[in-house]
Amino acid sequence: MTRATSSLSMFHCNHFRYFLLVLGFFCLTSINSNYMVITFTFICMGKEHLREASASLSASNTSSNTVDYTSAEKDAIIWSLSIGTLLGTFPLNFLYTKYGARWPFFLAGIMSALSTILMPIAALFDLKLLLVLRFVQGLAFGANFGAIGILCVRWAPLAETSIFISVLTSFTPVSSLVTNQISAWLCNTSFGWPSAFYCHAAFGFLVFSLWVFCYGDDPQSHSMVGEKELFEIQEGKTKEHIQRDSFVPYKEIIKNKVILIVWLNAFVEMATLTFLLQYAAIYFNSILGFSIATTDVRRDKRPEHWIGLCHNRISSNSIVSQRKKKRKKNHLPGTLTALASATHLPFKFVFGIISDKLRIIPERLKMCIFNTIAVGMAGVFCALIGVFPSDWSKTGFVMYAMVLTCMGLNPGGFYKCGTLCARQYSHFVLTVIQFMKCIGLFVAPILRYIFVNDDKNYNEWQYTYWVQGALLLIANFMFFFIATDQPASFTHITRESRRAEKSDGKISECSKIIMSENYSKRLG
Repeated sequence: MTRATSSLSMFHCNHFRYFLLVLGFFCLTSINSNYMVITFTFICMGKEHLREASASLSASNTSSNTVDYTSAEKDAIIWSLSIGTLLGTFPLNFLYTKYGARWPFFLAGIMSALSTILMPIAALFDLKLLLVLRFVQGLAFGANFGAIGILCVRWAPLAETSIFISVLTSFTPVSSLVTNQISAWLCNTSFGWPSAFYCHAAFGFLVFSLWVFCYGDDPQSHSMVGEKELFEIQEGKTKEHIQRDSFVPYKEIIKNKVILIVWLNAFVEMATLTFLLQYAAIYFNSILGFSIATTDVRRDKRPEHWIGLCHNRISSNSIVSQRKKKRKKNHLPGTLTALASATHLPFKFVFGIISDKLRIIPERLKMCIFNTIAVGMAGVFCALIGVFPSDWSKTGFVMYAMVLTCMGLNPGGFYKCGTLCARQYSHFVLTVIQFMKCIGLFVAPILRYIFVNDDKNYNEWQYTYWVQGALLLIANFMFFFIATDQPASFTHITRESRRAEKSDGKISECSKIIMSENYSKRLG
């Protein structure tokens, strides 16, 4: 796409970057929703739904083909995705570095959509094929954080870094809420649970078709970008940032102490977030005393049930089980638990804007403030989950929600610090954060295995929250000493500078040899 050759050049509106921001958000959400949809339809895939779905796929009677997976099979379905993500993250980052985001991200999106549309057939007839498709979804999911980095590097003005990060990193809670509602509704229609996969796949094909048609890797050559918008995008960026190539100084980035502390904050926060979301239902039920929502999707058609469906949400008319302490009955609306996972969204957007637009506070101080809330205060509230007595069920729930709310401010903290420090190489920094998110999927069950032997033992759960709270506080404390809004020295390293450095080194070595030979001749 070049400005000179395109007939669309007259239509640029100086805000095209926001269109790409929204489009990128939809693409990220699509990939995330595609891998999540099966976790929301597990509960729908019983014998009744299977007969209806099989009848639509085949004229034969397939009532014997059950999709009531065992716990081991469900674990395999989840783990196959994690393995795919782990193996796909860095190869996709290499493709981003070499070819930009247009085609690699499009390829990942199509892989995700194709595997999603084939999943109902695989679920009905072949578990091994289903595991392969989940692995492919994992490979595609590994493309998400690298895409965020590329969009921020190439299209976000330095003055709008937090806004871009806030929008692009909100795909997880948004996809969780949307996929939950859509899948639950479709499961209860005559189309059955397979339609949830088909709808998500169709959306993926749509948004990624728009992506490959509209996206360009270089704003300066894009037909929809005017001179004014180009100036805004490039303002304050270094020459190396603007004139980037496919070179990445991996060794220098990995050794940089600022980036290492940014990764530490990201890892601790994401591991904690994964633990909270993964074991929330167990903790709420076994310790806080709220019953899990009914799982009969064919009979329970209440709106509040659908909010809690397939994600182990708390029922709005839940009744506390009879306990030895004869606890009074508690009622907590199921909508609150669903909203707890997304309660940080408005804070993420609003404070992302504040982080960029508030100019009276120095950038470094702003990052420290935001990181203190996103990581430090989140650590305090996480530790408090294990401090308040288990009888204080509503207080425990509020502490849980406060942890997630505080984490919503991370775009103005370590995310922004890593992006401003790494500049044109921040896509690699964010890719590593994606990798740490995958590691968090393994760390969470390990932490539970170490400390919790009995799900109903409150004292054992306390240690998990105290350990995570302490790690969050330590990571935030270390952030104070390294936070910076200035580009790191490695941002000045390019392919040409590295070649020149090697060339100078060879010349210097030759000079030393010649001088040594001359000195030897004199002695002789």
